[in-house]
Amino acid sequence: MKIRKSTLAWCAALAVLAAALVVFNQPSSGRRTAVGAVTDPAGNGTAADAATDSVENGTAAGAVTDSAGNGTAAGAVTDSAGKRTVTGRPAAETKADASNNVASDESNASAEALPGDAGSAPYGSQVGEQLPDFSITQTDGTDFRLQDFRGKVTVINLWATWCTPCVNELPYFDRLQREYADTVKVLAIHSDLITDDVDEYLAGFDYGMSFAVDERGGVIALVKGSTMLPQTIVLNPRGEVTYNQVGSVTYEVLEELVQKALN
Repeated sequence: MKIRKSTLAWCAALAVLAAALVVFNQPSSGRRTAVGAVTDPAGNGTAADAATDSVENGTAAGAVTDSAGNGTAAGAVTDSAGKRTVTGRPAAETKADASNNVASDESNASAEALPGDAGSAPYGSQVGEQLPDFSITQTDGTDFRLQDFRGKVTVINLWATWCTPCVNELPYFDRLQREYADTVKVLAIHSDLITDDVDEYLAGFDYGMSFAVDERGGVIALVKGSTMLPQTIVLNPRGEVTYNQVGSVTYEVLEELVQKALN
């Protein structure tokens, strides 16, 4: 029986089409399938909370390391140029603006601007501004109220158990509290990103300074904080900000900041 050439051509075309459909339906390597997850060549999910897109920009929240292998911050990722981008909790600017006297009743911390002396600095968290009064529940169950420590230099340290530079500098703040007890009040506020039992962690140390956990981020927003830690804020005896910076400090630096706030 003779088979027409046209029939053979049609059969060949159908075979090519079927093969193309099979290839098209195979999962491609590295195709993103869900937020925070990528797939391997076999189509299995391989990573969570640390996915990157095709241009290698960090896209997922989570603790990551920079190009040198150093931890940066939980909720912060790095792009291919090594620039850190904070994700997760909304930036402080999108939170309640404490300088406009907005307080949240959902937080263990509240903030309000109290009447000051005539001619006092405007309210805010930048150097030269007066930080609005706030209260927060400390780890011992008592309340810390900023207004109660007017007349002293107040040092606020934002830290977290997952932040290695933070835990390394806690002894410096504790020493400052012990040696300047008459003129300085130190309050260490744990980040609202909590990965460990803070009370259990602190039980292993004999710190003499005050600690609190800002579970809702009220005070963190007040001082324009973020997940970039540690952060130190220093207030002079009038409650005005003399220092507000992210980064590690030494005991010597803390002493200098206290002396500057007293002058």
